[in-house]
Amino acid sequence: MDSARLADDPAIRPLLPAVVSVKADNRLGTGFNIRADGLIVTCRHIVEGAGSVEITFESGQTEIVDQWTEFKDADLALIDVDLSGLPYVDFDELVEPQEMDPIFLIGNPEGFVRIIGEGYAVGQYSLAWSVSPVLLIQAPVFKGNSGSPVFNSSGQLMGMVFAASDTASEDGVIGFAVPASEIASRVDMVLAEP
Repeated sequence: MDSARLADDPAIRPLLPAVVSVKADNRLGTGFNIRADGLIVTCRHIVEGAGSVEITFESGQTEIVDQWTEFKDADLALIDVDLSGLPYVDFDELVEPQEMDPIFLIGNPEGFVRIIGEGYAVGQYSLAWSVSPVLLIQAPVFKGNSGSPVFNSSGQLMGMVFAASDTASEDGVIGFAVPASEIASRVDMVLAEP
């Protein structure tokens, strides 16, 4: 019900077609496209060790790829699908989230597709294995939300969900997200490669 209501929000509706389903072996998750010619952002733990990855777009089009770039220290993977004219999330202008900023995420929890959840930013947290602090969010995060893009209320990319805490409150669980600035730096590294 909430997802259907949120889908009519003019800041959210244009973002939905850029969100994809990611399937690797028996793992299901979410991803999102950031370029018209096809560059999918998702979680490393979804694709790690897989022989191939299946990407399904909102249109129903499916692409199977067998090469991608993984970043272990950010639980991030970038998948080039080599297409054209695709809907994408634009994050040229990066905005640092502030505590209690309203946020929403779009993902594929529990086998459903493009479900929208809302919550708020909690702050940033340093993890031993991560090169930069991660974004904490209070939001409905479930199995399958790994790889879900997180946006602010204006539709600007804030980050990508990669994990959630084991405890929940009536507001949802604490989710962990790779910040958009970290995603951007890894994208720049990949695009700079010959």
